[in-house]
Amino acid sequence: MQITVVRHGETKINYLKKIQGSRTNEKLNVAGRKQIRNIANKLLKDNAVFDLVMSSPLSRALESASILNETLKIDDKIIINMLFQERDFGYFEKMDIDEFYKLKSEKDIDEYYESDDELLARINYAALDISNKYPNSNILVAAHSQVIKSLLIIAGAKGYHFQSPIKNGEFFTFEIKDHKIKFVCSSK
Repeated sequence: MQITVVRHGETKINYLKKIQGSRTNEKLNVAGRKQIRNIANKLLKDNAVFDLVMSSPLSRALESASILNETLKIDDKIIINMLFQERDFGYFEKMDIDEFYKLKSEKDIDEYYESDDELLARINYAALDISNKYPNSNILVAAHSQVIKSLLIIAGAKGYHFQSPIKNGEFFTFEIKDHKIKFVCSSK
């Protein structure tokens, strides 16, 4: 079973380099819609075939899923999966990204937002759950930066951590087999 996870296109908050978690529900900006159309066309050119499209419930991911679904002509229905929503950054929503990571390096702030361990457990459960529900499927998921980073960390992909940059519209493919998640490739 394979999942290809696309980071949603750019929003105004992304453009401003601010934290955009599960409490911020922004739509894509013009550049974001173009990023998703470009990645959809790349997948189309590469003859990528998907059985279904899944999305986080947040507007930026749903809009991205809709563009991908329409361009790739996968299915009329997009399955919404609450577990693939972005990390809950709590108090830190809309904070400058660099300021957040500086604060995180100086103080233990995990109790004020969804911790790394909580996020990793949620995303691991989500991935294994869909592999059980849709065995032998190739699924396209529109989601978020922290979701992708979690999958990369769980898969043991070298050089990735929660501060690793993931560009809007970038995708990563994973294989799930025997309850193990393996990183396959990315659009980089």
